[in-house]
Amino acid sequence: MIARLGEKRIFWLTLAIVVVVAVWFRIDGLTKPAFWLDEAYSAYGAEKSFSFIGQILPGYETHPPFYTALLRCWILVFGNSILGFRSLGVVTGLISLIFVWFAAREVGTATGRSPVWTGLAALAMAAVLPAIVVWTGVARPYAPIMLAYGAGLWAVLKIARTLREEGRIPNGPWYLYLLCQALLFWLHNLGALNVASLGLGLIILCGPLRLYQEFKLRFIAGHALLLLAALPAFLILLDQAPTWVNSTWLAFNPSEVPLTLLEVYGVPWYTGAGFAIALIVMAFRNEARVPAALLTMTLFPVMVSLLVSATITPVFLPRTLIAVTLPFVMLLGLGVVSAPRMGVPVYLLLLLLAAKLSFEMKETPRPENWYGAADWLKSRIKPGDLIYAYPNETALPLHYALRERQALAPIRPIPEAVPSHDPTGWYPTGSRGVVSLPQYRLEQIASDAQSQGAQRIWLVRLGAPKYDKGQGLVRALLRSHVPFAIWPNRKLTEEPPQLIDIIGLQKRQKVADRKN
Repeated sequence: MIARLGEKRIFWLTLAIVVVVAVWFRIDGLTKPAFWLDEAYSAYGAEKSFSFIGQILPGYETHPPFYTALLRCWILVFGNSILGFRSLGVVTGLISLIFVWFAAREVGTATGRSPVWTGLAALAMAAVLPAIVVWTGVARPYAPIMLAYGAGLWAVLKIARTLREEGRIPNGPWYLYLLCQALLFWLHNLGALNVASLGLGLIILCGPLRLYQEFKLRFIAGHALLLLAALPAFLILLDQAPTWVNSTWLAFNPSEVPLTLLEVYGVPWYTGAGFAIALIVMAFRNEARVPAALLTMTLFPVMVSLLVSATITPVFLPRTLIAVTLPFVMLLGLGVVSAPRMGVPVYLLLLLLAAKLSFEMKETPRPENWYGAADWLKSRIKPGDLIYAYPNETALPLHYALRERQALAPIRPIPEAVPSHDPTGWYPTGSRGVVSLPQYRLEQIASDAQSQGAQRIWLVRLGAPKYDKGQGLVRALLRSHVPFAIWPNRKLTEEPPQLIDIIGLQKRQKVADRKN
């Protein structure tokens, strides 16, 4: 407990500042950037029916459909604007901070440290850590994953303390632990890594022999029910995995691992990594079991994803590993209260660097400039014009950007809307819903009635060097149309300088008439 009135005032003032900063970082500029591709996938699925989400989506989306169904329920209440879509992440992200507070208090109690100041130190770091801040305000499952992991982490710590003090496993935290494990399976195709991580934390904190000898039936039965609940999600993963392994354009580059690890944990540069390591070392003073469990939960999903990426297929992506930041910030909080004389200045420097980096990342333009593309099209498009999107997933973020700019126009995804099952194509993204086409199919599309009847076509491409190699669709359309506008400005033969490019083409006859 906080004994002195002055210390109480300092605590409440600090807590108020932390809460305000956390909320500000998560809502400031929330609607400023357009949906990027993955967010548009979420929005596209959520605007479909529940039958589409349950039956069609698992056939092409690489993640289980639970998040999309949850997002659909959310927008039915709060609307389908960008704010409506992204607010789910903000709300679940803020709720996860509550579990950070209570879980870190359990860490302080278990290690004989101040639970209040351990909780506050962990909460303050979670409020500004870039890895958490950046991925909270997006329409993707990362914030709900963090909430499920944070609640499960608190449940594990609560189970361990009750077992240590009273010799029993409490019902409420135990059922919450199992529920969070099931949700982690259903929220992401790599949820099994987080499930195993929480399970390892429970075993380390409670002791494997004690769990087996005194609670064998409950432990086995609970996890059997968990696996049964997760079985459909696991079957979806098994069905999707071969396509991802064989087709994904992602590549694992060992030389990029150090910088990617900094991004995973949100620490600012190598200086911040040094500060974080120093605090983790301080956390091991006097008591080792709790920090060992936290360190295991911090490292296990990352190490396994690295191993899978190096041996099977690339899955080492910072945003998919956001959950590990929660035990990480608890380690940092424990470190600062375990050795305050050395820990406080190190912690404060790391906190300031993290806040600075989060602010800079919020102000950094995203690589997919969909509002720029929409604004450029809006000023040029005329009634009767057609927009072609290739590959077909390009139509998803473009549609939402045009809708936000109130410039809706007919979009033709090539070869068809997601999910596409054109038998002649291949899957350049690892998703069965997106295909690149051979040249003869592109020629067929360019010569069909819709293409030949269009006076002007705006070809919008995403990642053209990967998905339209050799500019196959451009060459096919040039048989009947000529280019008259390109965004960004360049020569037609030059490679696009950014992910998105637009080529305006008009019917050759129209050019001939103008000359006459």
